[in-house]
Amino acid sequence: MFKKLVSVVPVAVVVAFAFTGCATAGGAKDAVNTIKYAEQTTPKVITTPTLADLDVSDAKVQGAAKGSFSGSANKAKVKDRLEQSAIAQALQQKEGADVLIGVVFYYQENYIGQTRGEITVTAIGYPARYKNFRSMELPENDGKGKAVSVSGSLNFGEKGSDRPLGGGMIPSILQGGNSAE
Repeated sequence: MFKKLVSVVPVAVVVAFAFTGCATAGGAKDAVNTIKYAEQTTPKVITTPTLADLDVSDAKVQGAAKGSFSGSANKAKVKDRLEQSAIAQALQQKEGADVLIGVVFYYQENYIGQTRGEITVTAIGYPARYKNFRSMELPENDGKGKAVSVSGSLNFGEKGSDRPLGGGMIPSILQGGNSAE
């Protein structure tokens, strides 16, 4: 008797699932129509442009980075990454430097086969530090949410000197909106 019961129970479970199916309480049509979403909007950002002076060093610094590549697409990505690493290496030579001015890159490539190889990137430039941060006075906005165009300048040393001096501007986003009208 126990053997008959063991063979009947699995069959009963399968039959019960077959008759119940996967129906929802309101039917399949109602289940599709209950999807809800929330519209996302980008908030407007209002900032003030910031001016700063650059204190540029008299002495050049140099940094280098080395890496390997395979394929021309990979080579371009590796070269970009190595340029940034070489700049970082150069900036570490001058304590407190924020940016490298007048950067010149030198590349040395050693190919291993047709598309594989190693590349060394050297960056040379003048280390500089931002100082004397101050807010810039803005003209009145017309209320249409347009971006205000701000320009700055970089002054160079006396005639005959190749040492960059003087102030610059740190760009910043002024206001969201469409400025192309």
